[in-house]
Amino acid sequence: MKKLISATLIVLCFLSTSLVVRAETMRAKIFNSEKIAILNSDGTWRYEKSSVGVQGDKDQAKKNKIQELEAKVRPLPATDIDGNLSLYKQLLVLDPANETYKNKVLHYQEAKSNPESKWDRVTKAVWSTFKRTPHMIDSCALKLAHDIEIDRYRGWPAYCNDFEHTSIVSNRVKELKALINSIRIPNDDLAKLAAGRIWVGASSDYATLSWGTPKKINRTNTIGKVSEQWVYDSGYIYVDDGIISAIQN
Repeated sequence: MKKLISATLIVLCFLSTSLVVRAETMRAKIFNSEKIAILNSDGTWRYEKSSVGVQGDKDQAKKNKIQELEAKVRPLPATDIDGNLSLYKQLLVLDPANETYKNKVLHYQEAKSNPESKWDRVTKAVWSTFKRTPHMIDSCALKLAHDIEIDRYRGWPAYCNDFEHTSIVSNRVKELKALINSIRIPNDDLAKLAAGRIWVGASSDYATLSWGTPKKINRTNTIGKVSEQWVYDSGYIYVDDGIISAIQN
């Protein structure tokens, strides 16, 4: 009888140890976090968060974010300095030891602070005319001031891809945005101006925010009235005392 009791105790002890060992290695996904189920001495279960599982989830999330950002930056043209710089900065935060990300951030920071260092002879020649020509500056600045998505191949002159980060363009963008804010344009009108539309009865400020600075202004002064002809490549806008009276395409 004593031998039977001893044998039974040995079996129970073995089973108890086996359950604990199995419990300590058992894992379950609960609320999207990996936890360990552990058998208490009183026969109840408790669940503790697994640091291994949590770290694994974080590593996977970081990996997914890196893949997402790389997919965004890959199709960007090199001329989109702001877009590239923003995305590579985010990638560098996620992977600080990555030499490619470091070099890209340095490259685009330099390009933004000193764009002329990247220009060829032709671009420099165009720049000498551009910086002295208000309507050329506005052809770039207006798109940026309206915060619209830009087709960098067909949506504006090619030289804007080189000159958009220069101080001349940046300052003009600030001026145009200040003008937009100062006259409180209704959203519907603002959308039309951003699309290059203009209409009779609008103010001359609207003309500036739609077609930009004219190449030339022909002015006629009569008794009690000032009439202007604004000359553009695409046509003429006629302004009487600050109000558009006619448009000729």
